[in-house]
Amino acid sequence: MTTPPPNHDDERSVLLDRYLDDLLSSAERAAFEARLAAERDLADAVACQRRVDESLERYARPPDAAAVLQAAMLAAAAQAQAGADSPGRAIRPPVGVPGWRRLAIAAVLVLGLIGSWQIYRLNWGGPQGRYDVGPHRTMAQAYRHTIEEGFTAKWVCRDDREFALVFLDQFGDMLSMNFPLPAGVEALGLKYFDVISPRTISMLARVEGEPVMVFVDRLERDHDTVREVPPGLSLHRRQLGSLVLYEITPRDEPALIFHLQRPETLPECDTSEPPGQ
Repeated sequence: MTTPPPNHDDERSVLLDRYLDDLLSSAERAAFEARLAAERDLADAVACQRRVDESLERYARPPDAAAVLQAAMLAAAAQAQAGADSPGRAIRPPVGVPGWRRLAIAAVLVLGLIGSWQIYRLNWGGPQGRYDVGPHRTMAQAYRHTIEEGFTAKWVCRDDREFALVFLDQFGDMLSMNFPLPAGVEALGLKYFDVISPRTISMLARVEGEPVMVFVDRLERDHDTVREVPPGLSLHRRQLGSLVLYEITPRDEPALIFHLQRPETLPECDTSEPPGQ
């Protein structure tokens, strides 16, 4: 029985995928980029795949909950005004339901829409390519992309109590900002990433003006494939109760993962230094 010759197209596809996902070593990356300079068809393939990835990323973004909710409330207000102008033609809400409860119902419906989108993404929305295994992004990729997008958070907790409840809801374990923050640290807010798992939460901060990110997930979801970082960045790990924390930073020492704490009780909400302020 003869061994079939290697499929060089498949090998090149794997190499291209690893290059775009920042999974090549420094030596492999340098060799691949030398090939890009010499092989026009390979450079075209990289450019094409980048356009595809950007299109898929735009398509996969969730609907903006605040915008949808605002639109629903404006529509409800417009309908109420129409009812006042033409009582006989208005569609009336159920009798006995106060106005604030109708807005709450609208909010629940909107959040249900967002939740349905998240369930779809987790179960069916992910890429199914032959070489797409493991996390959707490495921590280094998430860090780089966040900086390219302006290093802005998706949402900001109003106080340490709300911050703790976010992690309790997602992971069954609380996390506290443990105010006051270390000198030179500015907390910016939180953002979701498909890194350790599709539920990974990242905290964005600036330390002495430099961008720093802390990724948090359940300890049992931790795996080695997320830990590779390029030169110029360092990665630090901490286990805290049932959670695992990683801090990726351009600095030599971590500033946050050993400051964050696992509170025994829910923090009070009257902190004078809420995250992101």
